Amino acid sequence: MQQDDAPALSCKVAKRKGNMLEFDGGVKDVIIVDSTGKQLLGKDHNRRFFEGSWMHKFDGKYYFTYSTGDTHFLAYAIGSSPT
Repeated sequence: MQQDDAPALSCKVAKRKGNMLEFDGGVKDVIIVDSTGKQLLGKDHNRRFFEGSWMHKFDGKYYFTYSTGDTHFLAYAIGSSPT
């Protein structure tokens, strides 16, 4: 159950090996932060991760798009690395 004042649940990310069947290293959390660098909390229903995520890289930046769940918004985060 989601805790309102606890950090929001996070998605996982892993790099794949060239054979696309194995991970190349460990699985890591995708930590989504606000504009001040604070991790999103469970009560932030308009921005917190829930499901339906995908990531792509464009012009040296990673774009992580996801559904917020109960608000049914699509949100995105931009970073210099996949995590």
